[in-house]
Amino acid sequence: MKKPHATSAQKGRICMHCNQPAGKGPRELRPYGPSGRDVCAECVFKGPPERIAEAKQQLGVKLAQPNTLLLDATEQVGPRPLTPGDLPE
Repeated sequence: MKKPHATSAQKGRICMHCNQPAGKGPRELRPYGPSGRDVCAECVFKGPPERIAEAKQQLGVKLAQPNTLLLDATEQVGPRPLTPGDLPE
């Protein structure tokens, strides 16, 4: 099995839950753990419900900060800033 590759921004970072290095897809890291620590999507979504609640809370903190820029990487014509209405409740 081929190992997932991390982006240059994620090299050297690990998930606080599984201690695995950053990768793509479910191994991609986000700063949504307690105190903004890195967590991978797989650990958030396959872990206990408290992890999802923590991730939502951390994302809310980041969205409330002034000058926060989030990009929609799935946009076909290039990244575009997300608006709060784009995010699931």
